[in-house]
Amino acid sequence: MRARHICAIAGIAAAVGAVVFMQSLVKTNDAQSERVAERLLKEVPVSAEAQVARLAVDFRPDGRVMQGPPLMAAIATEPGVDGVAVTRALFAQRKLEVPPVGTELVFVGRRGTYRLKVSKILGWDRPLRGYPNAFVSPETAKAIAE
Repeated sequence: MRARHICAIAGIAAAVGAVVFMQSLVKTNDAQSERVAERLLKEVPVSAEAQVARLAVDFRPDGRVMQGPPLMAAIATEPGVDGVAVTRALFAQRKLEVPPVGTELVFVGRRGTYRLKVSKILGWDRPLRGYPNAFVSPETAKAIAE
């Protein structure tokens, strides 16, 4: 009987400790997220009028087909972009080497495939869910029509 009480007390203490630890992580993440968002908006700005689409990227480093889930691009419109401007974060999600400027990337959408040349590499390295990691001109976005 005594051993059960000791185990119960130890279990409750462990649960309380886990809850306190998780709450401290949430507060830390909330405090850091504002700074991360401010830095991201300075390095990779997105206009309020930008349209966004999600497309898979058929990227085959060294000609090999990648295994696992597809590489996903969140594409936003940005005036003045020739081809596609990509962030390092697009490739960081799968720990891939960033292709050089001039490389042709194949984007796969609901209406087919689109071949766009990399015109610029933006310096943001951290993948951030939902934030654009590739940019095309509004004209290119109309042609893609996703």
